[in-house]
Amino acid sequence: MQNSDYHSRVFRFPGGSVGGYYKNIKTEAKQYLKQNNIVSLDWNSLSKDAEGVNEKEALLQNVIDTVGTKKSVVILMHDSYDKILTYETLPSVIQYLREKGYSFKNLYDIL
Repeated sequence: MQNSDYHSRVFRFPGGSVGGYYKNIKTEAKQYLKQNNIVSLDWNSLSKDAEGVNEKEALLQNVIDTVGTKKSVVILMHDSYDKILTYETLPSVIQYLREKGYSFKNLYDIL
């Protein structure tokens, strides 16, 4: 069932918005999104959960390493059926970020 009342203003390019096989199409898509007041958002930190990491501690360490000292962070973490470790690691990621002074906000409130 389609909900015609829902209109997203944010788009995430699969694989990121820069480079890759579909570089030219992505460039055209960015122009289309801009014309339609839609923001594209990339991540600047990642857990590497799509790269075969199979320990919660390693996922957390990847987040810590890629967050570094960034002021604002968007972490790439996946939510598919086979990403149970990602789900299980999330509370530790949240705790770490809170201890470092980060706050969590609704994406639409900061755009």
